[in-house]
Amino acid sequence: MINDAMVNLLTMIGIWAGIFAALYAMWQQNKIARELACVQLFLQLTQQYDSEDMQRKRELLASALLKNPNDCEIDDTVLTFFENLAHLCRRGLLEDEMTWNFFSVDVIFFHAAVAHYIQFMRAKFNALDLFVEFENLSKSWQNKKYKGVAVNDSTTTEFLRWTARITKDER
Repeated sequence: MINDAMVNLLTMIGIWAGIFAALYAMWQQNKIARELACVQLFLQLTQQYDSEDMQRKRELLASALLKNPNDCEIDDTVLTFFENLAHLCRRGLLEDEMTWNFFSVDVIFFHAAVAHYIQFMRAKFNALDLFVEFENLSKSWQNKKYKGVAVNDSTTTEFLRWTARITKDER
């Protein structure tokens, strides 16, 4: 009788150990699948951002802001892209370091260049949440002490010149 009880106990322990091992393996597989999906999403966003159409839109936006830094009649396609990017970051669907590495300079400096436009559009449409994800991402990346980026009128103008592909001779 002791042998039957011991066999049953060991069988139950074995079954539960097998169940926990299977659950752990599934958890690991889901974790790896999520990481892969995040990388795939990141690669799709970088492709979109580096596309000819988006490069042209960034150049046109930068040129418009250089001509009139207070312009409120701009194409906000680039800002909408950053708003979506920021939303995905906040939800944890993009890995922060990869996203920072590729997009941080553009997010921070474009935000500095269009802050007036964002305020104008919020007031115009009485929509305080307009581009708030983009704004929060820019601020959080700027506030990273170990990754300080000097954002002022001079550096923002230089960023816009670089983005607009304006050489020193053309200034």
